[in-house]
Amino acid sequence: MRFLTSLLAGGLFAVTALFPSIAEAQSPEGVLARSLSKAFGDVYEKVSPSVVVIEAQRMPVAGSGGSQQMLQYFFQTPQGRTLPLPDAFENPNQGSGFVLTADGYILTNNHVLEDADPASISVTLHDGRTMSAVLVGADAPSDIAVLKIEAADLVPAEIGDSDKARVGEFAFALGSPYDLRYTFTFGVIGAKGRNNITPNPDYEEYIQTDAAINPGNSGGPLVDVDGRVIGVNTLIRGMNRGLGFAIPINMATNVASQMIAEGRFMRPWLGIGIIGVEELDSLAMAFPQLTSADIAQMFGKLEQGVVVSSFDQRSPETTRRNLRVGDVILRVDGNDVATSRDLQRVIVNTRVGQDLSLDVWRSGTVLTVQIPTTERSDGIIRAALTSPNPAPAPNLSPTPAITPIAGVEVCELTEEVAQTLSLRPNSGVLVTRVEPGSAADMAQIAEGDVITSVGSRPIRKVEDFVQSLRKVGDSGVMLHINRGDRRTFAILKP
Repeated sequence: MRFLTSLLAGGLFAVTALFPSIAEAQSPEGVLARSLSKAFGDVYEKVSPSVVVIEAQRMPVAGSGGSQQMLQYFFQTPQGRTLPLPDAFENPNQGSGFVLTADGYILTNNHVLEDADPASISVTLHDGRTMSAVLVGADAPSDIAVLKIEAADLVPAEIGDSDKARVGEFAFALGSPYDLRYTFTFGVIGAKGRNNITPNPDYEEYIQTDAAINPGNSGGPLVDVDGRVIGVNTLIRGMNRGLGFAIPINMATNVASQMIAEGRFMRPWLGIGIIGVEELDSLAMAFPQLTSADIAQMFGKLEQGVVVSSFDQRSPETTRRNLRVGDVILRVDGNDVATSRDLQRVIVNTRVGQDLSLDVWRSGTVLTVQIPTTERSDGIIRAALTSPNPAPAPNLSPTPAITPIAGVEVCELTEEVAQTLSLRPNSGVLVTRVEPGSAADMAQIAEGDVITSVGSRPIRKVEDFVQSLRKVGDSGVMLHINRGDRRTFAILKP
């Protein structure tokens, strides 16, 4: 028996000597590597049946160049030079998504569907089935959209908790980059709460990851090591830089659940402009009538808080009655708000019509005011893939259209015209004609648009518009536009 035992031991030693990989596999490191490899494979097998490929044909719409311009922002060199968009972006209406519920609701990005023909949307499942989809709702500011398909045997993704996800934990992305369907990549969560990533003025809070995200991943899931969705893959910052950004799933499902219930997302707001106390340069710009010494005297004793810098033209009467420009909001419902992003986060997570208790610093005294949130309607796409059609320019103004500049004619926004368009008088100029093939036409400016600013300069009269365009260089300028109940922009290169 001892001889046999020695013989077996000797044989095992000889085998492991000839095949060291077997010995390595038995080492603690080998066991860990195999366990990790199996865990990664398990994540893919769990998540992939829930992931879908979304395709739609682009339908050109005047003034809908926002997505392409936004994409160009993410394809710039460190010096700011814009790189050519990859071929996969020639048709932006292709991306990813995932099954949210067993009865056929699909979650994806709004920009995957923007400017697309509603009748052309199709969804391809993991098992190869392709079917048409109906848009339930889309919200541009949050970049979330929900589709509905009629299909059996769907596998909903397991939804995680993005608030509990931690920096440094594994993260996995699954989607169809460059039409390479069901590509699986992994990395870690590099940061949470990333904001100011895009020029978007609305509230944003991204999960940053180095899991490879490329064109076509948009709308697909970012999942944890247990295969639970923690984010919706949305943005990349440059090519081959290892920086990807996902919308936290808690925020995405909040928007999606309202879309499923109401067909749209009701965005709460207070109707005020805000600046953090620590943003001294911004405070100086917001209060040009005050000197630096005045600002230091007003806000210097406060270490944190959010300054009310202005009121929106549609601010609720309750807000105007209870707040004043220069007030500093310190707390909302007893929770400290140190920065403007803190306040935005609190508001976006409330319900429209919810009463909020604000502790406000005013001229050295702290007082408490009650303000209900109201619905912010601009930027919402109501059950449609395209921008609202521009309103026909009413023939109400006695002011004649000016001589075309860059192929666009405009007229004064008189009180009568403004009332017809539900705008304030002298809050822009009305586009009455766009010359086909002109610079304005190329920028997708449309008749009925109201141009409110050229660059950073507000436009109130035709003369403002003319003078501003004369100063535009070869690089062009951004025009801010009111179109129906939506705000948008266009890049004009005269």
